Amino acid sequence: MHQKNGPRSVVFNSRALIIGIILCFIATSIAGCITAKQVEEIIAKSNESMLPGAGLPPAETAGASEGHWQEDATKIDAFIAAHPDQEALAGALRVRQAMLFLAYEQYNLANASFEMVKPEYLYTARDKALYHLRRHLIWWFRQSREDFSDDDFRKGSEALLELQKTIDTLDHSPDIRDYLAEMRVYIALQMARQGNDSERVKYFGDGINQYVKTLEGEDLALLLANHKNGKELLKNRRQIRALTVIKTASDLSKETPEILNVVSNADFRTLLK
Repeated sequence: MHQKNGPRSVVFNSRALIIGIILCFIATSIAGCITAKQVEEIIAKSNESMLPGAGLPPAETAGASEGHWQEDATKIDAFIAAHPDQEALAGALRVRQAMLFLAYEQYNLANASFEMVKPEYLYTARDKALYHLRRHLIWWFRQSREDFSDDDFRKGSEALLELQKTIDTLDHSPDIRDYLAEMRVYIALQMARQGNDSERVKYFGDGINQYVKTLEGEDLALLLANHKNGKELLKNRRQIRALTVIKTASDLSKETPEILNVVSNADFRTLLK
């Protein structure tokens, strides 16, 4: 059995994850009566449902309570039905629909949307990655606020491995790479918090050390200089969202200060103190 250390869970905000999911596939395969404006409207509306407001929601609140996800999901269904020959566009929209369902804790619907995707028609690195990781995405969004069972630790270990394999292929797609790296570190921190002493060290070190690899020198420099007030961290979302990762990891390290010794990057280790 795994001991439950500290607060009940490392809660991950599904809408904070969704902030990185912006569908860029619009015009290149649009034909006939399909217009870029139609697709842009669907994308804009689903963005509003996945992320109400312009700010970054705090990572300690999970699940969306408001939004027009049902209406937006129905519009995606109707659009795809009206354009049956647009397989590539349908695939991209189904992935978007699945992520919309995940943001609103509709896990069975998310799985159904993923199952309707024909992977041979996915063209962007983002959509391919999300589809490939669909099983792990559904598990994590469902379990992120729960105490982990032994089976969850097994599934979490599988997710960490598969996420890292995918992240390693995405150097030329930084948005989805950062999105998945953030997901991976939160899974690892959840497992570290709930594991025994040896598991805590193992998962904390693996999660943080792999996450830091996605940060550039400029990111670390700005975080070191401004992480207490955040006023200069406006260059990109990666830097802003790193503040929540730092806080979550720092809170965990306060329970076991010696755990910081497994953090390889000296600058990030300083940020956690």
